[in-house]
Parts: sequence; C-alpha cells; structure tokens
Amino acid sequence: MDTPKKRVSARRKEELEELFESSYASCAIEGLRLSSTSKARIKKLWMQDLSGDEMLEILMDDILSGKI
Repeated sequence: MDTPKKRVSARRKEELEELFESSYASCAIEGLRLSSTSKARIKKLWMQDLSGDEMLEILMDDILSGKI
C-alpha cells in the first residue's frame, strides 16, 4: 500500500518529532531487530500524522509484502 499524502504543518511536524523521540514507539523500534530502512519507514509514517488505523494498515501491508 502506498503511503497516503497528508500535509502536515511545520509546527505539527515539530510536535510529532518530539512525541516520537519521547514515546514508547521510539523505544520499541530501537528494541527491534529492524534494518535502518525499516526504522526510517516507521518514523516516516509517524511523521505523517496518520490515524492509528491508517498507520497499522500500512505497516501490516509492509510486513506482509516483506518491506519490513
């Protein structure tokens, strides 16, 4: 599944970056044995401010297709 294109304001991007760095998501990703490309893909999805369902659907498609 292609990543949906969603415009995120610069201010919101800063907020998302701070949330990502301080969240369990960042800790969980670092704890997994993922390639740097996979980690970057997950962070890119996070930074697009997708809903949980949208992000989960994309991640599941990526996992099933072998991208992650």
